[in-house]
Amino acid sequence: MADEYSNVDEGLKELSFMFKGNGLQELTKRLQEEAGLEDIIVCSRSSMNTLYTLRSQIPPSNVDRHVVVVPSSSRDQ
Repeated sequence: MADEYSNVDEGLKELSFMFKGNGLQELTKRLQEEAGLEDIIVCSRSSMNTLYTLRSQIPPSNVDRHVVVVPSSSRDQ
């Protein structure tokens, strides 16, 4: 979990789970359940360590993917 400035809450542990779908809506719902949050933004980190919002389908593959969950309320700050 991170805020809108890419600051990761080091007090929270990283979660890992298997996700077989490729829909962003499916992934968002699953992450909401896993994180216990209702309104989130699913992001990924760029090579420059900044966050960008995932907006499209996730390509199918068996590769580990790292995403960052940002509460939507962070957008207002």
